[in-house]
Amino acid sequence: MQVKENQSFKDLTTLRLGGKISTLVEIETPSEIQEFIDQYYDDEKFILGGGSNLVVSDEGFDGVVAKINLKNSSIAARELDRLVKVEAGVVWDDFVAEMVDNGFSGLETLAGIPGLVGATPIQNIGAYGQEISNLIEFVNVVDLNTGKWRKLEKKDLNFGYRTSAIKQKEFNVIVESVELRLKATKVSNLTNYKDVADHLEIELGASAPISEIREAVLEIRKAKGMVSDYFDQDTWSVGSFFTNPIVEIEKVPPGAKSFSFNESHQKVSAAWLIENAGFVKGHKHNSVAISSKHSLALINDGNGTTKELIELAKLIQDQVIAKYGIHLEVEPTLIGVEL
Repeated sequence: MQVKENQSFKDLTTLRLGGKISTLVEIETPSEIQEFIDQYYDDEKFILGGGSNLVVSDEGFDGVVAKINLKNSSIAARELDRLVKVEAGVVWDDFVAEMVDNGFSGLETLAGIPGLVGATPIQNIGAYGQEISNLIEFVNVVDLNTGKWRKLEKKDLNFGYRTSAIKQKEFNVIVESVELRLKATKVSNLTNYKDVADHLEIELGASAPISEIREAVLEIRKAKGMVSDYFDQDTWSVGSFFTNPIVEIEKVPPGAKSFSFNESHQKVSAAWLIENAGFVKGHKHNSVAISSKHSLALINDGNGTTKELIELAKLIQDQVIAKYGIHLEVEPTLIGVEL
């Protein structure tokens, strides 16, 4: 367990924003989780993964930040499926690539999502018709209050659209590892999104090699600035800053891009709402902006502040409410700031 002083969130988040960290603790092994809890039991704590879904105030965090660096994985055969256990500190996209290369399907449309494995069940990440909650069997955690280990089942996690029981603070835990059920096959029909099917030049829902689906998703995401690139400031973001709002069918704005959610509700494109509320791609606000590639990404040009970012997000929220009466919910975790 390494302890570092006077670190900054600017160096640990994809937005390159946020203030100082009083104490940063890097956890390298499962046993160090218990050591961390014992040593910092009375301190305010925050658990940090890849920093790809995090907006931190310019004042930083006056507590202890634990950065999870656990990086092992294992695969167990189970009939035609594979139960894969992967530790929280593994880079998510590296894990997706490894599973695709090994001929295990289920993750191919989740390629290119930044961050670490440990954050995936918290956020219930999803893209192009797949959510991590469809694949999760167990999440292994350590209770920050008691130090006890626990295996959470899927039913315990109360998954929803980009949320979970952990994100909603029903559990105060550190995620140690995730167990996923994948298919042992090199083909998949996770092609029900038009962008993916068109890119592959196939019919919606038709089967395709998982390697080709993954590559298609990566190319689509890169074109939208949704694959993190240190050398491209247009990707210095948290990905989608807002979730697609779910509204009653009769409240969907005329002409809006929307998707079926259930019998009475539709999921409306937040990007469509933002653009039609008067915000263009590349819209600047001091040293932050809307990405020139995707209306849902708010970016930092290298000189921005969290205060400026929150101001821009609030302007967008207010304008969408004024025009459509729809509130845009924030997708990333906010520390020390409110919207």
